[in-house]
Amino acid sequence: MNFFRKPNQEVENLTAELNRARALLSAIDEAVAKIEFTPDGQIAAVNQHFLAVVGYTEAEVIGQHHRIFCHKDYVNSPEYRSFWASLKRGQAQFGNFERFTKAGDVVWLDATYF
Repeated sequence: MNFFRKPNQEVENLTAELNRARALLSAIDEAVAKIEFTPDGQIAAVNQHFLAVVGYTEAEVIGQHHRIFCHKDYVNSPEYRSFWASLKRGQAQFGNFERFTKAGDVVWLDATYF
């Protein structure tokens, strides 16, 4: 009797599921501008598509706060504080967002924050 057959099958199933998830994330990263933040708004990761839109390098944005892409009036507004408070509660934010490039040009992002 083989007592390890079922656990081995579970490990194989989980490994296959993990590989599918990795492939999906890779496909998204290759097709979509993506940036990742900590719950407090610090930039944790960014892909080349996003960098091409905003004109920064990875070294310039990692560890910075999301506010580098926003107008100062917006950053100091109750709406901006509410935006991050909602995200911390797990409430996704989606729509068209005005953001600024490194050169100061306005870009409108059709985005979902979660």
